[in-house]
Amino acid sequence: VQTTLKDGTNGEVGVYWEKVVKQNGKFIAQGYIRTVGLNVPYVLENRTVSYELNVKKLLFVDYDENAAYTLTTDKEEGYAGDEITITVTPAQGYEITAVKVNGTALTANAEGKYVYTIGENDTEVAITVEYRKVIALTVDNVTGGEITTDKEGNLTVGDVVTITVTPAQGYELATVTVNGEALTAVEGKYTYTVKETDDAVVVSATYTRYYTITKTEVENATIELSATKAYAGDEVTITVTVAEKYKLASVKVNGQEIKAENGVYKFTVNADSTVTVEVKAEEKKGCFGTIDASSMGMLFVVFAACSVVLFARKRKAN
Repeated sequence: VQTTLKDGTNGEVGVYWEKVVKQNGKFIAQGYIRTVGLNVPYVLENRTVSYELNVKKLLFVDYDENAAYTLTTDKEEGYAGDEITITVTPAQGYEITAVKVNGTALTANAEGKYVYTIGENDTEVAITVEYRKVIALTVDNVTGGEITTDKEGNLTVGDVVTITVTPAQGYELATVTVNGEALTAVEGKYTYTVKETDDAVVVSATYTRYYTITKTEVENATIELSATKAYAGDEVTITVTVAEKYKLASVKVNGQEIKAENGVYKFTVNADSTVTVEVKAEEKKGCFGTIDASSMGMLFVVFAACSVVLFARKRKAN
């Protein structure tokens, strides 16, 4: 240290620094003077010396590595007032939910980075990262119906997805699956809870095609069908009851006439089908040969005229 002697001259004397103590929030270095070999009065020997130190606390940045993200900082250590810039990049299939330093959450800046200023009272700079597994939700809509879900986009473990399936006209729902696992409806709804082992959530459904069988009503006959809803390959039987004095002329399915087999009309379903029948009045036999019952009025007129001619001839003969 620099010292001033009694004769007014200045000189340097050696100090043996023994310890540093903290007094009133300040750091004080304490030691004693050593004058041996320095050509200064021995009277200074072992005099105590105190010196206030300007102490800065150096803190090291600490964080754990993790397969879910990559973390880097622009500094590995710093003093109070220094800024530490933190960059966190999530791995594929993960997203960052929070970045904290000493338990305090940080907000990302416009560049997506996190900045922390070391505080006077900090005893560490411990960075922690919170993250979650991101699982993509996919809906596999196929012919036969529409699938809707109450959630879209990315999911996380524990999320519950509610699934609604609406079959299209002519289809009925067969199965609902998630990642190939069949679900069972509860009160008409399907739900799935995302698992830790899920890498994706793929919702799909299968449908069964059915066909509608209808009939066209006709006068003087009734038509009965063994089924009004059938599947491809099913056989439908047609029963026709004709009114008195009428007979069945034809039975058609989608405009194509079918023939009875052992008195039974039936067809194999391969499309929506409409059954139509045609009936005719029964034929009647008279003095003029076979006639149709629907022509009875004309027959009566002809028969009356014929009777008048015969009656007239008979009178002339008399």
